[in-house]
Amino acid sequence: MTPNTQDRGRPRLSIRFAIQLLTLCFVLFAVRGAWAQANAGITGTVTDASGAVIPDANVTITNESTSISTKAVTTASGTYAVTGLTPGAYTVTVEKTGFKKSVQNHVNVEVTVNATVPITLTTGAATETVQVDAQQITLNTTQPQIGSTIEPQVVKSLPTSLGGRGRQVDGLQLLAPGTTGNTFSHRISGGVDFEQEILYNGVPAPQPETEGYTVNFNPPFEMVQEFRVERSTFSAQYGLGQGALTYQMASGTNHYHGDLFEINRNSFFDSQGFFNNKYHSSTPGVPTDHENNYGFSVGGPIWIPKVYNGRDKTFGHYSQEWYKQNGQDTDVSTVPTALEKTGNFSDFVDGKTGALIPIFDPLTGQQFPGNVIPVNRFSPTSAALLQYIPNPDRPGSGIGGLDSNKSFTPFINPKIQHNWGFTIDQNLNQKQSLHYSQWRNTFSNYSFDNPPLVIQPNPLNSMKF
Repeated sequence: MTPNTQDRGRPRLSIRFAIQLLTLCFVLFAVRGAWAQANAGITGTVTDASGAVIPDANVTITNESTSISTKAVTTASGTYAVTGLTPGAYTVTVEKTGFKKSVQNHVNVEVTVNATVPITLTTGAATETVQVDAQQITLNTTQPQIGSTIEPQVVKSLPTSLGGRGRQVDGLQLLAPGTTGNTFSHRISGGVDFEQEILYNGVPAPQPETEGYTVNFNPPFEMVQEFRVERSTFSAQYGLGQGALTYQMASGTNHYHGDLFEINRNSFFDSQGFFNNKYHSSTPGVPTDHENNYGFSVGGPIWIPKVYNGRDKTFGHYSQEWYKQNGQDTDVSTVPTALEKTGNFSDFVDGKTGALIPIFDPLTGQQFPGNVIPVNRFSPTSAALLQYIPNPDRPGSGIGGLDSNKSFTPFINPKIQHNWGFTIDQNLNQKQSLHYSQWRNTFSNYSFDNPPLVIQPNPLNSMKF
């Protein structure tokens, strides 16, 4: 073997090894997802014009986006069932000797739903074809639960609000009838908070304490193709959940497709709100709110030479987005005056009556003479921290926090989110396939436990990261 031949052979071996290793990983880590996804499909009964059932008819169900086909044969009672289908549009073809071939186009399969498609064959030559377009809404006669599907057109078309995070796909669940609340605390059909089952491609995603709250690990917005809110008569697969939200991840098709997006918000475009005018706010004007959300998605066939017969077997989708919001906390605070920091509280008076508020000595129970605390009574810790307390810069006594006398310390607080994820679908044969999804959602920001009286490096700050 020549050196050139060896050089050409080694990459082929490593490619095969990599694909085999990747497939093994799919089998080990994605089996649960493949099993759980088997609750979406197409069922029906094949009959002749008189209504008699037709056994042993060949049924072929083809995904119109990927051309992947799944085959079945009707039972002795004329029924067929194909599950484990990715939601989308399908073509159902039925063939039987002595009958015309029946073709139903554009059968819609929704996430977690088994569409019911009855087929009637008419006698004739097998070379003849009866072709019809299925109704856009297919009936489900095999499952009792009631739910609402948020389809891809809705997910893509409806606007999504920003505010502290990027686009959140779980916010669209509130479009379903009977769902109330917000993405943190929501109820389905009158149920209680934090009792919602969450599933991604059929795999449950449990969350301790706040079941149903997914903001912290939502996938990228465009990684979700569609999802369904189960509202009543829940299937046993959802356990004790009072409602279920099932997400179906987007995947590739026979054609490459993608998009770029950017959503921008800036205080320059905002107007002064009711609570930011001079009568209702300590800091009248337009609040600082600068937001930028941008990213991209791409999907299509993944071509692997001489592996799994090449094209039309492996499909993928990748989404990535970034979000950043610059804002600031404008809440005001209450601090002692410069005189009070010396221990002299002779100016500590009731804001309404003007009467002096007495300061009592805890050792004697008597009022300090002149309402002045002697410096020698200050603890070493208090004496050391007094230098870090700022002086008032607003009128008012600050008594009881009702007359705050210290403005906020300006500080731009960046909220940064980075979200990426991908899906790979590998079709092994007409009865077996592997589906793998992975994503990562990271978020960071500064916040304050109390109004921003001071910021770092002042030790009295209440900032947290």
